[in-house]
Amino acid sequence: MQDVESPGRPTLRQLIAGGPLEDAEVLAGRDGLDGVVSDVLIVERLDDTTEVPPGGLVFVNAAAFESGSYVLDVAVRRLSELGGAGLVAANPRGAPSIATCRLADRFSVPLLLLRSADILGAAYEVREVFSAPEVRRAAVVRDLLAQLPRADESGIDGLVGAASTLLRRPCALVQAEGVAVAGAVLTVSTEFLSDRAHPYSAADDEVRVIVAPVRVLPGETLGFWLVCELDLRDWHLERTVRDVLGVLAWAVGAHIVKERLAREHDARHRLALLNEIVGGGDLPEEAIGAQMATVGWSSAGWISAFHVQVSGRTDPAWILASSDPLADLLAAEGMGGPLIERTDGWSGWVCSPNEPRLAGYRALVGGLERALENWPTVRPASGCTVVSAGPHAGCRDCAPGRPRPAKRR
Repeated sequence: MQDVESPGRPTLRQLIAGGPLEDAEVLAGRDGLDGVVSDVLIVERLDDTTEVPPGGLVFVNAAAFESGSYVLDVAVRRLSELGGAGLVAANPRGAPSIATCRLADRFSVPLLLLRSADILGAAYEVREVFSAPEVRRAAVVRDLLAQLPRADESGIDGLVGAASTLLRRPCALVQAEGVAVAGAVLTVSTEFLSDRAHPYSAADDEVRVIVAPVRVLPGETLGFWLVCELDLRDWHLERTVRDVLGVLAWAVGAHIVKERLAREHDARHRLALLNEIVGGGDLPEEAIGAQMATVGWSSAGWISAFHVQVSGRTDPAWILASSDPLADLLAAEGMGGPLIERTDGWSGWVCSPNEPRLAGYRALVGGLERALENWPTVRPASGCTVVSAGPHAGCRDCAPGRPRPAKRR
């Protein structure tokens, strides 16, 4: 991996590849597209008396030219003599003649066609790229800030998608393994992911990216990075993308904190309800039953409970974030049911119409072990040998304070 520094001036090819001239059609003179653009001019017509600085990109209002006239031929010759960067014909009545295109190819003078264009606005946007880039960057960041409140309603995918749409480049939120978890489908080399204070750029022989670390809480180990993939020629976008990803990293971090708070609130509610169930009698009170129905818990039939304890250092944030994936793994093994976060892991239970036979309990334990095969940091802390009907007995028998022996992996 190597850090990338931007050149001082863009080429015409870069301005076309995704900049303000991306809607322009290149008719001829492609061999000259790598010429550096140093200035922008708007002229009524380009002839032998017109002065153009080396690297000047000239806009002409071709709507005033008669079809088949030699005005563009003269302009191409003049630009070739003066070392101009290219000619942009805006709003022509018809396509330039074949002879004009051949002349542009001969002198390697890029000839671009811009239809239905505001010639003043287009020229101003091109000039902004190298003469006032901070104005352009500020406008893009302003547009992003205006979109953030609505994008946040769609979650992290909405936030990252807003940046992708604004920049017209693929953006993604990736984990430490370099795999995207939101936004565009990107796989980024882990060499590109580092613990830096600000957005940075990096590249290898195949790809160029802008990376912004997402810092959720001070002192917390980095787990997410925002990445925008650029073409190797996207010089003019680099600083803009850095600014956009810097603001977006703050917004994504704030959204993650908001989701954590919501998860923690729900988890505290579920744990409090579980404690009420455990501390209750053989039959749940009507109020407790209503709360169970609200969160989608079933108390009908035979309850087979389990507890999963996290080994080693316990990270409450990881437990909260892992609840949904673990629930999916358990459901795939036929153990769909409540899953309640605890400080040291999870508690849960499954309901069946009648008391399972011994083989049924063995199948339950086997399903729990298979579900945890992809989770090397967790292990069963107690078995599933509950021998009572109803939610209260099941939860009491499975409480972490009264563990039952279980086979450790």
